[in-house]
Amino acid sequence: MADPLEPSDEQQLPVPTGPNPFRFPFSPYPIQDDFMRHLFKAIEARKVGIFESPTGTGKTLSLLCGTLRWLDDHSHRLYLTRDAHQKQLQPTTECDEPDWVIAQTLEQKIRDQEDRVRRAEQRQARRREALQHWEARQRGKRRRVHTQTAPRDGLATAQNPTLPETDNLLPEPYYSDPDEGVQVIGDDGYSTTVRQLLEQLGDLRSSTPAPNPDDTSNTDSDLEPTKVYIASRTHSQLAQLVREIRKTDYAASARVIPLGSRKSLCINERVQRLNPIQHVNDACLDCQKKTTPAHRRCPYFPTDPSQLTQFQDHALAEVHDIEDLVTLGKQLKVCPYYGARAAIHDSQIVTLPYNMLLQKSAREALSIDVKDQVIIIDEAHNLVDTITQVHSAAVELDQVNRAHSQLSSYLQRYKARLKGSNTVYIRQILQLLTGLRKYLNSGGRNKITLPTSPDPMQMEALDQTHLFKPNELLHELGMDHINLYKIQRYMRESQIAKKLNGFIEQQDQQRARAALGTGSPATPSPKLPPDHTALPRAADETSWTSSRSALPLIETFLMALTRADHDGRAILGLSAPRPNALPQPYLKYLLLNPADSFRDIVDSARSVILAGGTMEPVQELTRLLFGYLDPARLHRFSCGHVIPPSSLQVLAVTRGPSNRPFHFVAETRKEDKLCDELGQALLNLCRVVPGGMVCFFPSYAYLDRVHAYWERRGWLAKLAHHKPVFCEPRASNQVEAILDQYRAAITTSAPLPPHSHDGALLLSVVGGKMSEGINFSDDMGRAVVMVGLPFANLGSQELQEKIRFVCETHRAAEALDSPATSAHDSSASVVKAQPLSMTQLLRSEQGREYYENLCMKAVNQSIGRAIRHQRDYATIILLDQRFASSRIHTKLPQWIGTRQEVCPSFGPVIAKVAQFFRQIRTETSNTNSVKLLPPP
Repeated sequence: MADPLEPSDEQQLPVPTGPNPFRFPFSPYPIQDDFMRHLFKAIEARKVGIFESPTGTGKTLSLLCGTLRWLDDHSHRLYLTRDAHQKQLQPTTECDEPDWVIAQTLEQKIRDQEDRVRRAEQRQARRREALQHWEARQRGKRRRVHTQTAPRDGLATAQNPTLPETDNLLPEPYYSDPDEGVQVIGDDGYSTTVRQLLEQLGDLRSSTPAPNPDDTSNTDSDLEPTKVYIASRTHSQLAQLVREIRKTDYAASARVIPLGSRKSLCINERVQRLNPIQHVNDACLDCQKKTTPAHRRCPYFPTDPSQLTQFQDHALAEVHDIEDLVTLGKQLKVCPYYGARAAIHDSQIVTLPYNMLLQKSAREALSIDVKDQVIIIDEAHNLVDTITQVHSAAVELDQVNRAHSQLSSYLQRYKARLKGSNTVYIRQILQLLTGLRKYLNSGGRNKITLPTSPDPMQMEALDQTHLFKPNELLHELGMDHINLYKIQRYMRESQIAKKLNGFIEQQDQQRARAALGTGSPATPSPKLPPDHTALPRAADETSWTSSRSALPLIETFLMALTRADHDGRAILGLSAPRPNALPQPYLKYLLLNPADSFRDIVDSARSVILAGGTMEPVQELTRLLFGYLDPARLHRFSCGHVIPPSSLQVLAVTRGPSNRPFHFVAETRKEDKLCDELGQALLNLCRVVPGGMVCFFPSYAYLDRVHAYWERRGWLAKLAHHKPVFCEPRASNQVEAILDQYRAAITTSAPLPPHSHDGALLLSVVGGKMSEGINFSDDMGRAVVMVGLPFANLGSQELQEKIRFVCETHRAAEALDSPATSAHDSSASVVKAQPLSMTQLLRSEQGREYYENLCMKAVNQSIGRAIRHQRDYATIILLDQRFASSRIHTKLPQWIGTRQEVCPSFGPVIAKVAQFFRQIRTETSNTNSVKLLPPP
């Protein structure tokens, strides 16, 4: 029987109208208003939206105001007046209840909904009032966060040694698998059946002394609001989003909670300083286990429900970022990580990093349910690459050797005490590790040749990879008879990897104490420093990493092999050379089909919005992620820039000063004459471009070659005569220093007499460390020069396999759509079809399109740095004759492509650039000549 209380079709929300209907902080430009209207429509119509708004056009504020206005209107729709409810909640024809019963039920439901709304509003008001009182009390005190003593932070000192108890290192008794009718015993000692019964009766929670931070059953706000999940790549980008929310009128009522990793939110100093992040995660979990002695538990882990309630109320009363939550956690002495997780239920807006949203296991761990919620992914040009990275996995030979040795020692130490099926499963894992060791030691049974010395020439000659379908690799490894799903279930439920890490820590500490001349491992040594702990400091990261178990990495890799053969490939290869060490043979799983991993979000969410400053070429994004969707569900929006046409110049230059063609392909890049031509072109540009000039090269290798040649031939000295020259370093830790020097050279220079420099020249790499996220606004980047096109190396088997996947997927779709063939026959014909060669793949429209799009996505991210705000101005110089072709030109962002002018010779280029900057100086001398947005 149909439910008579279910509403009929959702009443559609009209797009807001009137003056500033989206409550933008200032009067919006037409393109900003269009952006917000299209965004509102897309969310309301349950679309998948792809939104492009160039950097400097107020994209983030437009994104937030459009979404928050929809959220406000949607919330009002959910709690309509009685008459509106009665119109929505009509009984169906299948309902056989009397009319008076239905009417009373509807009345009661309406009253209940209105009561819940009132309680939610009252609770938020109480939160803000309580926060004001609390802050007033704090202002009268000169409080400081006290440095906790070692027993206080849950990690013992020498007087409180951290040797784990032996019982803590044993996995729980494990009795096979639920699908075999045998019960699995959980950490709390309950079997599966008993746990289910207790959960139904509500007794399991009451039997546990500590509250579950993710348990929201006791919250006053039992009506969970519709949520907007906003994901971005880095914590700094998410912090910027939160700052933008604060600028809006919605900040007064919106309930916002930022999520972050344990590393970014931890306030237990001994745990927080560990590296890498997995060490922080393990230490955090160890410090809160019930089996951990009380004096070693983390004091900030909430054990009283009132602690979580207080933290939630403070966190949701105002808009906070990650740093604010850390400060709040220290003040309240409550873990911000678990406090933020508990606040998800009552929040309306949740900001979180990519990986927390894109990994299903991470969403489940955080109790994030995206069903019927709004998902916004900012900086979405990275999305396909991020999905691929998140769901790929790799293991090297030394990791397998280490895991095998450690697990063997563990089994030898505890085999007499292991219960249930633990011994059986550990032996199976060792069998898998043995197979991996033998396979990698033999170079995949001689498919690749292992180096015998670290000689670079030998290693270059041995640069090789071999690809398999996942099932082919499992067969070669002799693992095709092993049920990997059962192995995964065992590793997850027994937590054997964590137990193994504890065992390794114990062994390491015993060896350290023995080396210091101490006696029993359990006896503290007076020679140890007072802050000694079994957990490593950041300075010990290298040795700590080498002793950690690689079992989680191996588990991830093995589970990746259980995916369908069509979705990915296994790769056998050699790792990059390390100083004074031989490259390691490795096995890697490469995800080819990102759509399958993203589909559960798209299918569950109400709406998915992908936003970015530069989303072109969009066709590739839609083909790789949404090829299965009805095109009617896709909503595409792209706007121009707020700058006037006169503020941007785009020149495609096909020839150099000596009339030599600019054609930077693999063959011509080796020519010295082309290096000379490029040097002269940049020298001429340096004479007329004020401020900073950023020149992007297609690769580090080509930049190194050109830089070395210019140094020998004197070009660097000539360039430095006009602008100091800086070069992007390969090492990440040197980037900031180079940027600071580049910035200082620009800010300390000014238009000076002849033979003096003005600004600086930065030589950078497309796709490098400076091509994204670096602010080249104003004088930091008055000119952006693109040298050639950064086409990827076709010798890469990974790239070849990606191109093959795109082409074969298209062939399969065409075969299925063919009216002359049945679906069964067409799919069979695709399977039997001979694989295409790489030459054939690149000649096909799909292969060529994918290859070009991959290149142009990188180009667009680099040249998009030229304009950063509505007052900015710059010239973009594209040095390659291929930029004049329609295939390449049409893949530029619209706001750049429409301004492009092709220059068939170099002579007029310098005149045009000089005239551009003269015109800018003339226009800016009159402050009324250009309409400007109020400063953000």
